[in-house]
Amino acid sequence: MHVNFLEMIFPLEEVARRAAAAGYDGIELRGWDRTEKLPLPEYLNRCCDIAASNKLELVLGCPNDGLSKGKGPRDRAMANLQTVIRIGAEHGVRILNVFAEPLISDAIPYTHFEEIGSVLADDAMRQATADYFKEAGDFAAKHNVTLCFEMHNGYLHDLAAPTLALLKAIDRKNVKADIDFGNIVLSRNNQGMDKELELMAGRIGYVHLKNVISLNRFDSRIFRCVA
Repeated sequence: MHVNFLEMIFPLEEVARRAAAAGYDGIELRGWDRTEKLPLPEYLNRCCDIAASNKLELVLGCPNDGLSKGKGPRDRAMANLQTVIRIGAEHGVRILNVFAEPLISDAIPYTHFEEIGSVLADDAMRQATADYFKEAGDFAAKHNVTLCFEMHNGYLHDLAAPTLALLKAIDRKNVKADIDFGNIVLSRNNQGMDKELELMAGRIGYVHLKNVISLNRFDSRIFRCVA
């Protein structure tokens, strides 16, 4: 179960308890403290303890902002990612749901998904992202961890074709995709489930499943995601 279905209502301990009571085998928690109250190591250890006490397998999500904003922001992002990998691995976490840098624009409404994300990437961004995740993938491999890019609107890895190109550029066996067709279907650039899956064959390390109600076919941007 993904934490975002309940995190606005309950503390993490209650989210995990309810996930276990509902029969889930695992839970995906954020790899950062969205309340910004706890240092990263303390927060991560808390997440791992909460999952273990409820007998839940754990996946951690991890953003990586700052890849193209200079050495300082990039190095801070890498340090945080390596901390998530290391502490997670110490507790048996083997999959991280990762993101590259957001690619959005103040001039484009966010729900115009076909106009943001991978279509805004230039060669420098693609190269910076590939170089970053080559380094991250090598570090993760030492800890037996797989990094999976969530296919999500507003990122370089939003649809199958750009995600596949990114994975080929990174060229690490433990860097794969998290296919989330509930996100993909909202982009008017998607090629349909069959083609998107075909392109990602052999590259999928993780999957997000959710129901989506979308009015795209009526030329509306309205949608709702439900658990």
